[in-house]
Amino acid sequence: EHAGKCGVTLGVECLNRFETYLLNSHADAARFCRQVAHPNCRMMYDTFHANIEEKNPREAIQLAKKDFCHVHISENDRSTPGQGNVRWKENFDALREVNYNGWMVIEAFGLALPELAAATKIWRRMFADIPSSSFGLNFDPSHFVWQHMDYLKPLRLDDVGILATPLEFHRPKLPGLGEVDWGRFFSVLSDTGYDGPVCVEVEDRAYEGSL
Repeated sequence: EHAGKCGVTLGVECLNRFETYLLNSHADAARFCRQVAHPNCRMMYDTFHANIEEKNPREAIQLAKKDFCHVHISENDRSTPGQGNVRWKENFDALREVNYNGWMVIEAFGLALPELAAATKIWRRMFADIPSSSFGLNFDPSHFVWQHMDYLKPLRLDDVGILATPLEFHRPKLPGLGEVDWGRFFSVLSDTGYDGPVCVEVEDRAYEGSL
């Protein structure tokens, strides 16, 4: 009500399951807006979160087309749009189909604000700025799986030191029950000469209360 009096439209943003539990999909955000049922409470579409949560971006856009007021454009790894794995043509075609004619804003991130850089996982420059054998990467293949990325390629990068490797899955599942090809993973990890710790990060709900 206050936003309406001020002439402000609120754009509710859903966030992926790894950041919050309230509104994860765009269907969740659309349902929230319809329950609030106020013309100044609408929602935004975000390509980064859609890449994680939406199996079909076109269907997600079609479902929430009456509730959109804003669009965030961001690559799956927060890099330059067009250089990652977001299906841009599918997203833009769908927005065109529903006659979206509002703002589309590139959600860009940099290193100017340390807190923001940490929150958005912009790490590459940090390895160059802190050349220490005690500073490295905790490499988790499951995070590459849920972003639909190659989880073997980063292991071959010389400029990123790996200090620890948790074993986890997209769902997540115990090792051997999910989507990571562990034979290939350990083969590549061995080829890099890595001899640090490897730990199992247990988050499989099927085993809650048993450990």
